[in-house]
Amino acid sequence: MKNLTLITSFLFLFLLQICAQERPDLSVFNISPELLEGANAVIRQESSTFEVAEDGSAVETRRMEITRFNKQAQHKNFYVGYDMHSKIGKIKIELYDAQGNLIRKLKKDEINDFAAYDGVSIYSDNRMKRASLTHSNYPYTVIYEYDIKHKGLLTYPSERIPFFEKTSTEKWDFTIKVPTSLPFKYRVFNSAIAPEEKIINNVRSLSFSTTNLQPVKREPLSPTDTRVSPMIAFLPKKISMDGYDGGMSDWNAFGKFMFDLNKYHNNLSEEMIAEVKEMTADAATNAEKIDILYRYVQENMRYVSVQLGIGGWQSFDAAYVEKNKYGDCKALTWFTKSMLESIGIESYPALVLAGDEHTMMAHPEDFSSPNFNHVILTIPSEGIWMECTSTISPTNYLGSFTDNRSVLLITEEGGRLSRTPTIPVEKNAVTRKVDIQLDENGTATITNSSLMTGPQQENIRYYEKNYSTEELEKWFLYTTSLPSCEIKKLEIQADPNRPKALLNYEVAVRKYGSKGGKRLFVPANCISPFEDVPDALETRKNPVVVKRGYVESDEITLHLPEGFEVESIPESTAELTSEFGEYTLEVDTNAETGQVIYKRKLKILPVDLPAERYEDLRKFYLTIAKMDKMKLVLVEKRT
Repeated sequence: MKNLTLITSFLFLFLLQICAQERPDLSVFNISPELLEGANAVIRQESSTFEVAEDGSAVETRRMEITRFNKQAQHKNFYVGYDMHSKIGKIKIELYDAQGNLIRKLKKDEINDFAAYDGVSIYSDNRMKRASLTHSNYPYTVIYEYDIKHKGLLTYPSERIPFFEKTSTEKWDFTIKVPTSLPFKYRVFNSAIAPEEKIINNVRSLSFSTTNLQPVKREPLSPTDTRVSPMIAFLPKKISMDGYDGGMSDWNAFGKFMFDLNKYHNNLSEEMIAEVKEMTADAATNAEKIDILYRYVQENMRYVSVQLGIGGWQSFDAAYVEKNKYGDCKALTWFTKSMLESIGIESYPALVLAGDEHTMMAHPEDFSSPNFNHVILTIPSEGIWMECTSTISPTNYLGSFTDNRSVLLITEEGGRLSRTPTIPVEKNAVTRKVDIQLDENGTATITNSSLMTGPQQENIRYYEKNYSTEELEKWFLYTTSLPSCEIKKLEIQADPNRPKALLNYEVAVRKYGSKGGKRLFVPANCISPFEDVPDALETRKNPVVVKRGYVESDEITLHLPEGFEVESIPESTAELTSEFGEYTLEVDTNAETGQVIYKRKLKILPVDLPAERYEDLRKFYLTIAKMDKMKLVLVEKRT
């Protein structure tokens, strides 16, 4: 009887273990068909909490259950970062098959721990834990959970509500818990989601949740992600780290905190100050002095990031940059500011969210969330902005990396919002003068001289400094619209003082024109055809946004083969004008000289329009593309 009881107990424990390894609720057959449509993956559940203690430390816990249907599904790898102010606790990762049966649990040695090198930092305390979540048989489900302990928080993490292309979500929830003695505020962006709010035992909690989110359908010419991606931002009104205390109650308080972090960093040596004064002694104006010092930084300092402790917010001082000849964006900016200050020119560092146009965002006056990733410098008295990490940009040229976006100026009195200058459409331009020598077989020798300004010249300026001749030729052949061409000459030259650059080339093209009997069919414009026509859509949800406009001016002289004349030109003149842009075309034929002169001007305007205007814009673009594709018909002269 005693043995029977023992055997029964073992069987019970064995069955409990088997049941613990089965999750029938994870079966793919439980997923709603609506969530499967167009999805590479389905998030079965994502659950997170962020709990702050009285001393300002916090514990963050996260759990994810996601079913992957193919190799294109997200969450191929697990990764989580940490630094000297955070520590990862437990990490648990499990894989389940399509029916919800446990495949395996990842072992500790399968989770790698390594320095999170960003490619520019010479050393950093940022680290990463990473593990592969791949499995040979699809579909399968990954479950991972972990916690992070934070100390010395400067801000609370923003939480993104699931908004993925080709990934749907069954359940999502997030809860933040903060003692009432630590006031904070929050804002929901691009969503109507509202929290369940409670105060229990002097702890304020906000719980957000949502279900059954289908994959996002990306649309051409959509607004920036910051305008459409749903997110919840949380903002502590008081902040403290490494002995520095401050506030985020408003932009002024946050800017004051940032100034106090760096206010003693203008410690240039007496020798450096003397050198600054000597360099600028003969300059007649402040603008000339600023230009001299900016070029000094470009020629003598290099951009290298050092991220230690509070280094993501606090700059290394001017003496450090002076001695080591390098610094990150903060350090180089404060070093430049210190040099200007030594000759009586006031300047302000400006925090900015830099990068591609999709990162552009407004910073609300009443919500001082520090959504920035870069620092530049401005001299308001001269209307000058400086990118202190650039070794190639002219003075007072920010470029597409930081133009036309909100910034926070850091002053002794506190922070204040401002905006970087917008590059006008007319300044983002390219002017081409092209000569085409065509023979009777359709082979052409083409020479092109292009003047580029504004963002159009930024790549050319970079290539001039960093590309070899071979790399430059590879870039040209990859980007040109000319078919199978052979490069005979390729030259680039950037203006050191202005945002202008020249691109000159000579190429041979074997099949520029196609022959049919006695006729040659020749593209009128094979140099710069407009091809940016967005796809037709049955329905449109998002506004229509063209973020940056530009101007193209082309004059193409086509020299006819001897013995040929123009038989037909589809369009000799054209003029289009709309709120989307402008297009003019003029084609002249000179029988005496045997030339066809093709003149074209295209202006694409930035727009921000309702979704219902999408097809109107698309038709305008389509008309331009068709005009640019027209071909001249040449025919042999009768004898």
